[in-house]
Amino acid sequence: MNTRYSPSTGNFYPFDIDYPDLPSDIIEVPISTYENAMSRLPDQTFAISLEGVLTIADRPTPPLADVLAAALVEVRTERTPIITALDGIAGRMARAGDTVTSKAADAAINELLDITTLPALLNATSYEAMRAAVTARYAEIADGTPDVVKSAFNLG
Repeated sequence: MNTRYSPSTGNFYPFDIDYPDLPSDIIEVPISTYENAMSRLPDQTFAISLEGVLTIADRPTPPLADVLAAALVEVRTERTPIITALDGIAGRMARAGDTVTSKAADAAINELLDITTLPALLNATSYEAMRAAVTARYAEIADGTPDVVKSAFNLG
């Protein structure tokens, strides 16, 4: 039994489905090729040549600079609601006359803004190490602050 595959789309097109348009590079491949491609490991990719030869390979590791760039975007995205919460706490406490808590919240904001320059983040050699550096820094920033300031870091 066979199925069809298009190298340009990376999709299989079973014979039992009537497609209105098929890619021009469609090739016929054994169903075993489809089964082997679908049973690959999660961190693997596959390609099928125009001759129908299946190749399964480990997904290439992205360059560390790309991993760092993505991690920095992630850090900036996740810290935004924390900064917003801290800003609200600082304003509320200042209006209530609690300058100690207001200043602690403002200091935490400034430290969060500096987190993307953290040497442990910038010098990490894996995504996991980058996450660990940021998580540790979050804990350091929150540690020793009043409970209401700590609450901004628990925005689950």
